[in-house]
Amino acid sequence: MSCDAMLLVDALREPATTRALDANDWTALIAMARAEQLIGTLAERLKSESVPPKVAEILAEARINADYQRRSALWEAEQPRGHCPTIRARSC
Repeated sequence: MSCDAMLLVDALREPATTRALDANDWTALIAMARAEQLIGTLAERLKSESVPPKVAEILAEARINADYQRRSALWEAEQPRGHCPTIRARSC
């Protein structure tokens, strides 16, 4: 596993590990979280941690985006199924 991946695993497992990160580590962590589509999860896990201001902005935006995606998925799941055409096999 790469060092960037371990940063992400550690941050998700134990958010307090991010307190020792420098700017390069934060860049790597955020890049890995985005690549793995875990930036919203990371943002939620780090909600109570003190992070650098720019990181806080990125994580706040990730939380907004994750909430929007969650609501969109719920909306789609709740739509009536009657609008989809049914394909029936032709009898011979």
